Amino acid sequence: LDDGLVSSAKGVEPFCMCLGGVVAVCALWSLYFTESVYFAETVELERVQAEVYEQECSGQGAEGEIPSGSVVHLMNCPVTGRLPFSAEDPGLEFLQDFAENLPKGSFGTGAYFKVHIQQFSRRRSSEWRDIAGSHGLTAGFTIAHDVHIGVLSASVEVVEAFPDSPVHLHPSSQYKQEATMFSSAQAPYSSKNMQVWDNVLYTSDPKSPYDDDLKLWFTVADAKSVSALTTESSDELFTWRIDKQDINLTRVEAGAVTTKTMIEPLQRQFSDMVRVRRVSGILAFWLATFLLVFPAYACDAMDNNTKDVVGDCGACCRALPLSMVPSSVIIAMSWSFARAPSQTLAVGAILMTICAVLAFAPGMRSARPQLASLVGPPSAVLVKQGSLEEGLGELERPLLLPSEAEDEMPCARPQLPSDGSPPLVQSEEAPLMSDQDAGAEPANRGFHPSMRLIFAGMAAGFAVSVLGGIVLAVTSN
Repeated sequence: LDDGLVSSAKGVEPFCMCLGGVVAVCALWSLYFTESVYFAETVELERVQAEVYEQECSGQGAEGEIPSGSVVHLMNCPVTGRLPFSAEDPGLEFLQDFAENLPKGSFGTGAYFKVHIQQFSRRRSSEWRDIAGSHGLTAGFTIAHDVHIGVLSASVEVVEAFPDSPVHLHPSSQYKQEATMFSSAQAPYSSKNMQVWDNVLYTSDPKSPYDDDLKLWFTVADAKSVSALTTESSDELFTWRIDKQDINLTRVEAGAVTTKTMIEPLQRQFSDMVRVRRVSGILAFWLATFLLVFPAYACDAMDNNTKDVVGDCGACCRALPLSMVPSSVIIAMSWSFARAPSQTLAVGAILMTICAVLAFAPGMRSARPQLASLVGPPSAVLVKQGSLEEGLGELERPLLLPSEAEDEMPCARPQLPSDGSPPLVQSEEAPLMSDQDAGAEPANRGFHPSMRLIFAGMAAGFAVSVLGGIVLAVTSN
């Protein structure tokens, strides 16, 4: 650190450090916004549980007048304005090709009818993914536009939150097997070449699908009474959102459901989501710390060099506690920003400045040990005639290295007597040091390099938190 992490790097080590810096910035930025969203949702759910207004189906508040824009809870209110859906409705004409599979006449009566389409691909981790349409098939909603919950009009976004149930499908008598061992049914698709399996239409065997296979199914929001957690304004229900993150928290459930029961799934959903992202962010920053602080070990590991596996693993383990410092700062700042944004930004800016000074100011560097403190002054032993082992056993201070001894004291190299007697070692007496001088500390010891790394990590955490808080404050306004 005293030489500088970048200036002391050699070979490909600067590349490893640059890569680590990019990963560190991305990991901290992602971790901050993940935590900010989670804590904002947590604070909002806590507020709603304490301040939610219970509203009757007649539109009256159970405890008096309800302020406009407040979060309200309606329980077991009748749904009116539901419509029967059929292939004659606009946007559903293509379902005439599946008349053999769908119920005769109406597909169902409800607040909306939804067409789901998914496509399979082995190139994308062998998953089914939602698509907007394919070969004349179109996914989407068909919504009844005059839906009411009790006497309150429901907006389109609230209607889309209604629970739905699958439409029961029948196998077609005109179905002809087109799927083979090597290909699935070809477009155009209809009840003649798509098979029914558990109320879903497939273009091939659902147990072993091919690339670009399709599956198609339908749902209808047919609940006759619901409980809702939304916002109310002028006798109309709107979505319940967190403005800063634009997150939709609207909940609509069939039957009688309490506020607590409706909020609990949201809390579990947010906790599960943030747990995965938090662990991913911490692991990514651990990797970044390993690349930044221990580039020599990182390059050695990337070269698949197994000569020093223990050293590489040890360096990686040492990077973990260093990486936890800024990660912990990010989590703490996110929690604080969700409750007191202005104060958090001010305190974060101050702490960032302090940590940066402690980490990077020249006066904070640790004092370097001098050569004399390691090898002693140019003196060796008292003059003594005797065996070589006995003379070496009475050394009072460590000897200089041979090259240094030759430069400093040319006469200190032992001269072998011509008669074969033991050598005579000559030296000068070292000036005695007082106890006060021996116990004196250097004028400026500074911080240990590990402490400076910790302060640098804290400064990075506070910097990302302050910048992220400013971005959230600006975008929310």
